[in-house]
Amino acid sequence: MTARTTLDRTTLGERAVGFMTPALSIYLDAVRFLAALAVVIGHGLQYGLYRGPYLMSHYGHESVVCFFVLSGLVISITAFRRETTLRRYAVARLSRVYSVVLAAIPFCFTAFVLARALGFDLPPTVWQGQFGVWPAISSLLFLNQSWFNPAGLILNRPYWSLCYEVFYYLAFGVAMFAPRWRWPLVAGVLGVAGPAIVALLPIWLMGAALALSRWPRRIGPIAGLLLFVGGVALAWWLVASGIDWRIQAIMRRVPGWWVLGASQRAVTDVALGGLVAMNFAGARALSGQIGPALARAERPIRFLANSSFTLYIFHFPLLMLARGGGLSAGDDPVRFTALLAVVVAICVGIAALTEARRGQLARLIDGLLDRRPRAPSLATDDPARE
Repeated sequence: MTARTTLDRTTLGERAVGFMTPALSIYLDAVRFLAALAVVIGHGLQYGLYRGPYLMSHYGHESVVCFFVLSGLVISITAFRRETTLRRYAVARLSRVYSVVLAAIPFCFTAFVLARALGFDLPPTVWQGQFGVWPAISSLLFLNQSWFNPAGLILNRPYWSLCYEVFYYLAFGVAMFAPRWRWPLVAGVLGVAGPAIVALLPIWLMGAALALSRWPRRIGPIAGLLLFVGGVALAWWLVASGIDWRIQAIMRRVPGWWVLGASQRAVTDVALGGLVAMNFAGARALSGQIGPALARAERPIRFLANSSFTLYIFHFPLLMLARGGGLSAGDDPVRFTALLAVVVAICVGIAALTEARRGQLARLIDGLLDRRPRAPSLATDDPARE
């Protein structure tokens, strides 16, 4: 590594580590949980568990965009902060993902068998994915969204976005740590990922760029407030106006646009990603103003955020089992709220066996790479709990 490369990496590392403030960390955890909850609410309405108005009911897809920006931001910070080698980076990322996935895949297959055995009447779109060996392997390797692969994780529509994120982790890790042939290797990773995943990569990179840029550190409270409020207001307008659907309809006229699958709203999704990054930059600039209030709510926010990944991955089969079992709330918002509370509570319990065991899995993975005992923890104290 040349002196200039070392200097550049050191400078970027200082910027990345310095971006996160205690208040921003709590705020991002709150966003993480609320985004996961918005996806749950959206699926509840989409599949008929509730029929009526409800808070955050139309922001499920937009919440995934929030996840991508947040992921790029936090991963870039943690990579520069502690995970200074490819090995440490790989162990941390693998333990983060597989702590939940290794339980989610058999859970979804079991839920499918149970639903079929009980004769649950569910919409055809619920059975997205396939039941078999290849779909399980494809899901385990996060290939479900790559090119024309027909496999999908049965009874788990939200799984698509995790496949995107894993390829972003991989491409970023190669770009940071590959000693040579870096960019050809990155191109190879993205080539395997396919056009749908690559189409939303700019959103993830916005989060990384936010952490590594100088300008967010120069924003004062007034400008920060404008960015914070402006990001939310413009994002709300983008969704409420329906312009995203109109642009998608236009882009579908482009030959081959259909191959983008879940990324067919890429044009407005990238714009939305910029608005989310704007909001995060504003939140950082307002750390001194919002910090005391966030600090008072830190414990419940951290508690819920620590289960958000499990909530995102496990909620869909739980909702579908509830629907098949006749537990729909109709047009009663109180019953729907109670149903949501039960789903969240179950996922919090599952998280105690998944996300909470991440450190153990990290040590196991590290031990498989090197049989010598290793003391350092690889999966705790990350900013914003990524």
